[in-house]
Amino acid sequence: MKSKLVEVQQLSTDKQEALQKQNAELQAALLQGQTIERKRVAADLHDSLGSTMSSLIYTVNAIDTNNLDNDEKNVYLHLKQMLDTAYNEIRLLSHNLLPEEFEKQGLAEALKHFIRKINQTKTIQFDLSIDPQLGRLSPQVEFELYSICLELINNILKHSKATQAQINLSAPALRGSDRAADRPNGELKLVISDNGIGFFSNESDGKGIKNVKARVESLNG
Repeated sequence: MKSKLVEVQQLSTDKQEALQKQNAELQAALLQGQTIERKRVAADLHDSLGSTMSSLIYTVNAIDTNNLDNDEKNVYLHLKQMLDTAYNEIRLLSHNLLPEEFEKQGLAEALKHFIRKINQTKTIQFDLSIDPQLGRLSPQVEFELYSICLELINNILKHSKATQAQINLSAPALRGSDRAADRPNGELKLVISDNGIGFFSNESDGKGIKNVKARVESLNG
């Protein structure tokens, strides 16, 4: 009887390990698929839409403003400004959907590179703080955190009317030389804030915020 019980327990353990392995393989395949799709979208934005925007800007710049009255000149200047803004946003998005730094050096370096670019071109100044002991995280965690940051930074740039913003990524439970990557169940804390107008708590969530919530839930947050 005892022998049969041991066999049943071993069978249960083997099944559990097989399920865990299968789940890990599925997560790896999903991450690879998301990575490939991001690269494709980034290339499409840069090559197709970016080229179209460049052509539009070139055409608008060729307009002879000497033949325009004051109202028409105001419309022209407004249109030119809108095109320049749209073009810069497309370039920023296409270059940062999945930057080279992310694949080679990980989340921290990718965020640093992204924030440097924003601070050079935007009126909002971002302050980035990352726990120096954080180290590299699992590919899935880094991918989801980068996606969350990208979405929320984009929201701040578009809607906040802020002049300053802060991004803080830390691991409160870190002690001594422990690294988050060595603690699969360790706690991570990501705080993104700004001094803008905010939003009302009773406002319905847009698609971007829903995506952020879904990504947080995927990390058991």
